[in-house]
Order: sequence, then C-alpha cells, then structure tokens
Amino acid sequence: MTPTQLAKLQEGEAVILRGVKGRDNVGRKVTTDPIFAHDKNSFPYKYMFLQEEFDTSMTLADIPVESAHRDLELQEIAVDAGTAFNNIIDWRQRLTMPLLSNNGETPKLSGRHSKGQKVQSQSFTSTDELFQAAAASVIHGDYDYYDDGDDFFADEVI
Repeated sequence: MTPTQLAKLQEGEAVILRGVKGRDNVGRKVTTDPIFAHDKNSFPYKYMFLQEEFDTSMTLADIPVESAHRDLELQEIAVDAGTAFNNIIDWRQRLTMPLLSNNGETPKLSGRHSKGQKVQSQSFTSTDELFQAAAASVIHGDYDYYDDGDDFFADEVI
C-alpha cells in the first residue's frame, strides 16, 4: 500500500504489521506480509457491540487515580537556562584547574537551586610559586585517588 492509501483507510479498516514471528512451525524463514483487514474482516468500533459491557458515562479524567505529581507546578521545578549554563561552565573550570582548589575534593555540578561556586583565582608571581602550589596540592591534599566517583553530581537526576 502506498502512504496515500494508508492515510485514507475507511472506518474499520486496519493494516497489521507482523514482525514477531519470522519462521513457520517447521522452523523455516517466512516472509511476514502485512495483513489488510477490510470489508468482511474489518474491525468494528467499541460502540458498535460493547455498549452493555462498558460504562461510557465516565471519561478517563473522572477515574480517581493517586498520583504524586497531581499538584505539581512546573514553574517550581523549571530550570533557568542561563543559570544551568553558567553552572556547567563553572564546574568545567573547577575540573580543569585543580590548582585553584586546594581542598582535594572532586568538583560537583551545582543543582538547579544553587548558583554554582565561583572559581577562586590565585595569582603567582613566579613559576616557582606555581610549581610549589602544585606540589603542595598533590602532596598535602586529601584527594582520594581510589574514589570511584559515586558522588560526582551534587543532586540526583530523575
């Protein structure tokens, strides 16, 4: 069938694509041609034969369903794109510049409610001072080289 024919199916007509079974009972490969249900094989609608079995007076919105998100306000959980982008930039700077943080902790990506931690820049007057600061951060830092990084992000993402 052409896409135009599929778009113009009449009431009750259906095309069924079979992709699950590709072999016959003996185990030989078979071609799974689509089934075109029409005329005497067409599908009736629910209202044609199941009027007594289903209560049609209720809609799906009338069915009471418990949901933790029923009173959720999307504006309360919205993330400002500018803040998120700046948090990512700050986090990347802290990752790539370990000399700027002497506490030895792995930098964490700030959550949606925090504005991020600004990188504290240090200025060195000579290359010797830079090398001494680098050596001190490695030797005296409390960085755990065997950490598997489970706490890489500051807050959990659902």
